[in-house]
Order: sequence, then structure tokens, then C-alpha cells
Amino acid sequence: MGNNVIIATGSFLSSSKKELILGDNVIICPNCVILSNKHNTVSMEIPFSKAEKKATGTTIESNVLIGAGSVVLDGTVIGEGSLISANSVVSGKIPKYSFVAGNPAKVIFNRQSKNNESS
Repeated sequence: MGNNVIIATGSFLSSSKKELILGDNVIICPNCVILSNKHNTVSMEIPFSKAEKKATGTTIESNVLIGAGSVVLDGTVIGEGSLISANSVVSGKIPKYSFVAGNPAKVIFNRQSKNNESS
């Protein structure tokens, strides 16, 4: 965990087999879920509660804001300077300085490019 990380009330962070990395100046707003593991759901004979946990690991780079109620799934990498809109479900690789929204979350625009357009 980096410096100046804020994790608001009601948020849940989980990591058991692989790392959950939080960079500097990360803000996790209320009621978010950040996962760095998942259950192996291949076998029909094994109940979910007894299934082996698998993990890829999750990374949230520096200066990221994760909006209230968002879910970040195992294996996600959120690039530096990104803003995740409230109630988004995020997976995969999010490029630096992205504005992301939706379920499933999608990059709506690049904050750096938008900033250059308004100059």
C-alpha cells in the first residue's frame, strides 16, 4: 500500500494468493469491493465454498479515484491517474489517465487527451 491512501467506510478489499497493490494517493470511495482472488468454478462436484481460490493479482496505480459502489475484479490493472465512475464493474487493463464507467466498465475517454483539448 502506497502513501496517502484513503479507503472509505463500507469498502471491502480481499487478497489471499496474489498481491493487491495500491499506489500512492489512491482514493477508494464508500462501499467499493476490490478483489485480488477468485474461486475456481470449473468442477460441478465441489461446492463454491470449498473450491480452491485462484488469483492473478490486482494493481491500482498511483493517483486513482474509485467511485462509490464500484467493484474491481481480480486480474485488473488500473493505470495511473484514472478515474472510475461510481458503480462501475472493472476488469482487465485500464490505460493511464482513463475515465471509466459502466457494467462492464469501459474507457469513456482519456483524461490527458481531454485536458489537452481544452487548453
